[in-house]
Amino acid sequence: MTKDQAKRSADAFSNIANPVRILMIKVMANGETSVGMLADRLGLSTSAASQHLKKLKETGILVQRKHAQYRYYKLDPRSSHAFLKLISLAEEREPQPSGRKWRLDRRSNTR
Repeated sequence: MTKDQAKRSADAFSNIANPVRILMIKVMANGETSVGMLADRLGLSTSAASQHLKKLKETGILVQRKHAQYRYYKLDPRSSHAFLKLISLAEEREPQPSGRKWRLDRRSNTR
């Protein structure tokens, strides 16, 4: 991996590393949605939703379709699988107090 490739990867993760954008990804995992529907579902203004979608689109995980004055977004299956897997793994982990690693299984509480 070159430094330029590492920079592009870091930029992509930075664009996704936002709780609202992660929620958007989870919603779009169920299929295509419009900006307005996404804004309503997440309690955002359409302007705020559009700004978040712009950042996600920069990562290359979204596909946009225009119909009249509406824009519809869905996850690009070619690139979104890895991000969905990463989000899924993070959801399964239990946060630990500072200085400790996260653990995957709560039952393995051996300290």
